[in-house]
Amino acid sequence: MASTTAARARALSAEIAACAEHVEHQRRLPGELLEALAAAGCLRMVAPREHGGDELPLPEVVTVVRELATADGSVGWVAGQAAMAQVVLSRFPRSTIDAVYAAGCDVVGAGAAAPKGKARRGEHTWRVSGRWPFASGIGHASWFYGHCVAFGPGVPEGSGGTPHTRAALLWPGEYTVEDTWHTTGLRGTGSHDVVVHRTDCPEERTAVLSGSTPTLDRPAYRVPSVEYSGMMVAASGVGIATGAVEEVVALAATGKRPSFSPRSLAESPVFQDRLGGAMLEVESARTLLDRLAELLHSHAEAGTDPGPGERALVRGGFHHIASAVTRAVDTAHALAGGSAAYTGAPTERRLRDVHTLTQHATTARESVKLLGAARVGEIDPSLAW
Repeated sequence: MASTTAARARALSAEIAACAEHVEHQRRLPGELLEALAAAGCLRMVAPREHGGDELPLPEVVTVVRELATADGSVGWVAGQAAMAQVVLSRFPRSTIDAVYAAGCDVVGAGAAAPKGKARRGEHTWRVSGRWPFASGIGHASWFYGHCVAFGPGVPEGSGGTPHTRAALLWPGEYTVEDTWHTTGLRGTGSHDVVVHRTDCPEERTAVLSGSTPTLDRPAYRVPSVEYSGMMVAASGVGIATGAVEEVVALAATGKRPSFSPRSLAESPVFQDRLGGAMLEVESARTLLDRLAELLHSHAEAGTDPGPGERALVRGGFHHIASAVTRAVDTAHALAGGSAAYTGAPTERRLRDVHTLTQHATTARESVKLLGAARVGEIDPSLAW
């Protein structure tokens, strides 16, 4: 199933590349492309089998996202965030899961993991308000989850200075999308702000994400949400960098000769050396990505939790991968020369995409500190999230 999904994703490369400029200018994926992604199985990767989904394990989802991002960063990112939303949904009550998939398994969700909202407990509902930025794919989402700080009668205060949080699932009409996504890169993700003002959300459409057991307690859903989110970001980064290196290799194959140079790009020892360096950056990032995916999946299959040291390794790995792929794309962009100077040129777009990706919370340098601290026995409380 996974190899088939990945192969179908790879087969969409030409179609995705052909509409990449349109995706960027419209700041969303066009309907025809969404239909193609759905037909290829890229939108139901983590939907439950009982609702017609494929329920793919993490390593296979990573491969599909990477393939799509090799064709276009925004497309890979949106597919990864759609998978992330399905993982989050697995922690909601069964009635809510069934309601989401009532129309089929290709419905797309969007959400925001940062607790930017507030939820006050009532008798049978939670009154939700907030503004959540970075809701990728919200323009074509059938539902939205927003993470909230929870308070009110009977709500625990949390431990270690971390407040009690709860996610609320809302339908279109219960939230407003504000057009805020005017960015340097990843423009096609349409990651606008979602605003909610004093909306009553039924108890059954809320869930505790951190430290909870998924309602669908199966391997595809057991990876902690912070790590799953980071894996989707890292997979997109490796795909973007892979595409950038492939593009500069293709450029060299055309016989391009830089101005005032006695050699073509392909004949230049400097070009060859720098290209080799970029290739190794991508290969090291891909290898680490696959290693982390297998580590998380092995725990998911066994029904065990990654230890603090393992979670620190995974989170530190996200920064390392982001740094490696950024160096690779920077090199590819430089090697492309004047061809990459124009706005919208493929390598120029990848340059902007990868640098925007590095602004995601999961790629922050702080995660490297968590790894070093864990190695000397100082476990950061954030590793419990």
